[in-house]
Amino acid sequence: MRRSFYQKQSRMAYVSRWIGVFCANLLLLTILLHRFADLSTPAAVNLIALAFLGGGIALILSVLALVRIWITGQQGAVQAVIGIIVGVLMFALPAWYLPKLISLPQINDISTDRKSPPKFQTIARSRTTGANPSCYSGEAFASTQERSYDISTDRKSPPKFQTIARSRTTGANPSCYSGEAFASTQERSYDI
Repeated sequence: MRRSFYQKQSRMAYVSRWIGVFCANLLLLTILLHRFADLSTPAAVNLIALAFLGGGIALILSVLALVRIWITGQQGAVQAVIGIIVGVLMFALPAWYLPKLISLPQINDISTDRKSPPKFQTIARSRTTGANPSCYSGEAFASTQERSYDISTDRKSPPKFQTIARSRTTGANPSCYSGEAFASTQERSYDI
């Protein structure tokens, strides 16, 4: 007589892998459709948030499944590890950019003329609802921009590309151009 030993499969490990793979595919498909097709930004943001929520659930379920597999001796450790790997890979890129996101100011527009910025009327007509506004947000953005970025409009220091272009044509070293001398030469040469 032959005896067979049946070991129970962990359902939680299987479900966690399925949720993780589904949410990773949802994230990839959302990014591709938003970039190359006509998926609107609000819908893309909602789908990306849903994919990350599912990835977090898959990660938690996978860890719980591994603990349960360790205690009860069920099968399915490979399924749980796949769920963990997929969940960690989904959160790797946002975690990589998190320090930059925290350090940068929360503005979506920069203008060199903070008193009366240019009006973009053509783009304003083509924007749909839910898109960023095309008008400059005023004093709140201006003060944050002034604290965060050094955007000056003085003509004393030449832009880097003009200095390099001038040095190539004259054969001079770009470090020899200093503020006043270069500004007067620039005004003479280019009629600014």
